[in-house]
Amino acid sequence: MELSLPLPPSANHYYRRVGRATLISRAGREYRAGVKAALLAMGAPSVTGPLTVLVTVYPPDRRRRDLDNLLKCLLDSLQHGGLYRDDSMIDRIDIRRGQCTRGGGVHVTVYALPGPVCSGAAR
Repeated sequence: MELSLPLPPSANHYYRRVGRATLISRAGREYRAGVKAALLAMGAPSVTGPLTVLVTVYPPDRRRRDLDNLLKCLLDSLQHGGLYRDDSMIDRIDIRRGQCTRGGGVHVTVYALPGPVCSGAAR
């Protein structure tokens, strides 16, 4: 399964503190809804088993950014959209920085691994 999506909010903008509660921010909720709509429009099937996720990030500019800060929102959004049951199913993640692209974005490839990587892992 391959898809191209907008650049997700970083982990610094994905959550918001309201009093003692930590909530998903408006930007995070909007991103999740957009990913879910994109997956529904594609008719994306739900994948099972241990998964590999390959991510190429196309930043909108040359500012410094931590690629790992984008993963939480992206992976949670793919789960929320129904691509997989739980992101604990992901046994391998590869994230790379692509060329600067106007507006930025991410290209994601998700596929099932041939068998359980760790027999003790909850699936």
